[in-house]
Amino acid sequence: MKGRARCLVAHPVNPPHLVPIVELAPAPFTDPDVVRRAYALYEQAGQTPIVLKREAPGFVLNRLQAVLLAEAFRIVGAGVCSPQDLDKTIKDGLGLRWSFMGPFETIELNAPGGIPDYCARYGASLDRMASDVISEDPFGPETIDKIMADWGGAKSADQVAALSRWRDSRLAQLKAHKRAATRKPDQE
Repeated sequence: MKGRARCLVAHPVNPPHLVPIVELAPAPFTDPDVVRRAYALYEQAGQTPIVLKREAPGFVLNRLQAVLLAEAFRIVGAGVCSPQDLDKTIKDGLGLRWSFMGPFETIELNAPGGIPDYCARYGASLDRMASDVISEDPFGPETIDKIMADWGGAKSADQVAALSRWRDSRLAQLKAHKRAATRKPDQE
């Protein structure tokens, strides 16, 4: 393709006006200056670009989301907790904790010696939990039926629209709060 050195994929997240991450996926032939210019352009637009070192199906965010969703379906499908309690675990636990710090920043603070110490202390137990994952498809009809029985049924189009407006308002407030928050000590 003529001019292919100027081509790269930019993958925003929905809703992009509120969730600022944009995954930039250059091809091996993409000019590095094009990547730098795209990065700067997205930053100027108030977005948070990341650069993938290589293309991966689903990019980064969707891959992480897929694993978390699969495990959420497995947990609820196995009767460990209700879908509502799983949602609380994410929104009032993991999601809250990860709202300002990513997983590597978080574990760096969870052991005195940082990431290597964390892995030395907890790696084996985390590996056991991760390898305990059922190999069956967690999104099958039997699991979905169990989830929907606990969930209370599907929402109407009006309910979905109202919840979307509520979510967007909350995301806008959180985005404004994060923008106004002070820089972390290691960034000063």
